[in-house]
Amino acid sequence: MNADGGTYTLLESTRMTNAPSVEGTKTFQQYWSVRTSHRSSGTIDTGTHFDAWQRAGMQLGSFNYYVIMATEGYQSSGSSNIRLNSGGTDPEPDPDETTPPPGTGACTAKYATTSQWNGGHNGEVTITGGSSGVRNWKVPLTFASGQTVTAVWNGTASWSGNVMTVTPAGHNSTLSAGQSTSFGFTVNGSNTTAPSVGSCGTG
Repeated sequence: MNADGGTYTLLESTRMTNAPSVEGTKTFQQYWSVRTSHRSSGTIDTGTHFDAWQRAGMQLGSFNYYVIMATEGYQSSGSSNIRLNSGGTDPEPDPDETTPPPGTGACTAKYATTSQWNGGHNGEVTITGGSSGVRNWKVPLTFASGQTVTAVWNGTASWSGNVMTVTPAGHNSTLSAGQSTSFGFTVNGSNTTAPSVGSCGTG
């Protein structure tokens, strides 16, 4: 995976624990992005790594926990500054950054079924910024009768009947022209009909 000006190897390990965990004392999966070449400084976009893990089949589930951002130097020392965007609030804009204007039609949404099994499937929607980019995108999806969405990742879902509207998770709220992000979800139910994807717009 290429990101942050370098190449990373994606790894997964199982953490066996009877000590405090992300949920009680449960065993959990831990995901790693290991840079293939060393460097002494730089910037890391954690959202890019979350997206890459998801594409590699490393299921993130939903972010129902408080997130603690910290850094640890492996056989090294140093410090870092962390910029956090949470709770649906965008960080203060960089003075050199141009904020794309809002507006319907500022993005497109494309659906794909990424995996399927007896009784369910995973789906993914890729959002791409239009010619002027997009900020705070939203995409409605209409599901067939008998289908139940049990997990959503890289997005925040709200419901009205059988229509799920997905908005950014926070780290992927702003897309420049041609830039893409994606969110995924798990559907339970024997009906494998793909959801109807509405127009990508802004919130």
